[in-house]
Amino acid sequence: TLDDTFAARWTGQFFLASPQALGFLIANNDGGRLYIDGNLVLNSPGVRDSFDFISTTLNLDAGFHSVRFEMFDNLGAATAYLLW
Repeated sequence: TLDDTFAARWTGQFFLASPQALGFLIANNDGGRLYIDGNLVLNSPGVRDSFDFISTTLNLDAGFHSVRFEMFDNLGAATAYLLW
C-alpha cells in the first residue's frame, strides 16, 4: 500500500464523434490538476483535510483528446476523482 506523501498521474485519450461542450470535475483532498490536450484546465493546489470540488466546461472539437490528471497526498486518507 502507499503511505502518505505521494503523487499519482493518470493519462489517456478520449474521442468525440462531433464537436461539443463537455464538463469536467475533479475532487480531491489535497492537490490536483487536470490537463486537456496539454492545457491546464483545472488546478486545485494546496493541502486540506476536506474535499475540494472544482469544475469547468470546455468546447472541444471532434476527434481524439489527451487527458492527464495529477494528484498528490500529504497526510491522511488519499482520494481523487475525475468525472466528465
